[in-house]
Amino acid sequence: MRGLLHYLWDRAELTHWHPKMQDKRTWGVVRRALLEAAAVCKVKQQGMSDVLFIPEVYRSDDAREWSARKRAALARVKASPDNMMIVSGEVREIREVDHEVKVIIRYNGEESFDMDADMSRRFLKRFADEISLWRRKQNDGHLVMAASFCRRKTGLLDLVEVTVMPVTDTWLPFEASGGATAKGSGRAPAQVRQGDAGEPGEGRADREYRS
Repeated sequence: MRGLLHYLWDRAELTHWHPKMQDKRTWGVVRRALLEAAAVCKVKQQGMSDVLFIPEVYRSDDAREWSARKRAALARVKASPDNMMIVSGEVREIREVDHEVKVIIRYNGEESFDMDADMSRRFLKRFADEISLWRRKQNDGHLVMAASFCRRKTGLLDLVEVTVMPVTDTWLPFEASGGATAKGSGRAPAQVRQGDAGEPGEGRADREYRS
């Protein structure tokens, strides 16, 4: 999962930046670039686009259609507890309830992606620096999550493998202990999975805005 997030970000050219893009690289632009990158990728001989869920920006004047598109996007995992999908999005909130972590993704309503107590403990330990930095500087950057998930029989969504990556306010990835990284210069983000201890410029998305 850690390699996948890094690969998608790089293939979408979100590691590139140009000053003319200031205030123009929105989540809508980022999402479109990631979907375009995923369209040419495969996961276990299956098109990544078929299993990738990236929440789209919510607009009140499009609420009904937005809900319908979300249901369609999640239909695969909702159909059976045996099906898995991948989610990538901006973390809006990390809740700790009875020693279990619930991650709320921006533009996905209040539906959470959950971890059991053991995975929660390892997640909070492994990504303590990233989470602490994000909580201190939410106005200056974002925390991006990529994870595989499935549906419990109760209907809740369970995370199977998860990684997070801090990015700047212009969505450039950086290490929690350092600055923003240029293309290919940063190590892939780490990950935590169920039952695993866990190892501790301008891009194509922006070109339409060039003058």
